[in-house]
Amino acid sequence: MRTGLVPTLLLCAALTACTTTVRSTAVPTAELKRGTPPTTVQLGRNPLLGDVVVDGEGYTLYRYDNDTANPSVAVCTGECATIWRPVLVSDEIAYRNLDPEFLDTLVRPDGGTQVTVGGWPAYRFADDRVPGQVSGQALEETWFALAPNGTKAGGGKRTG
Repeated sequence: MRTGLVPTLLLCAALTACTTTVRSTAVPTAELKRGTPPTTVQLGRNPLLGDVVVDGEGYTLYRYDNDTANPSVAVCTGECATIWRPVLVSDEIAYRNLDPEFLDTLVRPDGGTQVTVGGWPAYRFADDRVPGQVSGQALEETWFALAPNGTKAGGGKRTG
């Protein structure tokens, strides 16, 4: 880590309202087609899965096993993207209490700039009706809540 970054991250962890941004490495797009740019992505805690990534409203974010992390590729498009809404940004990722080394973006096939965590494209599940809900966990054995490093939260176990 760079000198000065550790104290800054510790301060951010201590201050729950601390938000930081990281510059997108993807080419910005003029118009985002699906999803809603989040106010932030942040660390959340689920009693069954442990640490998870949530959006600024507290909704759980997911990864899709049919996508790839290295290189980052999103294959959930069309009808899939209406149910599993890509987490999009227009320029920078605003984040709170997450390691920026795991955050980046990719340009989707539809032209949007999608947040990635540990290389995995991030999605919000349309059937999660309240913040913290994880109804998409292990759905179709391919959708999993995102852990802060991009792995499957809770090791991919089912919650229901």
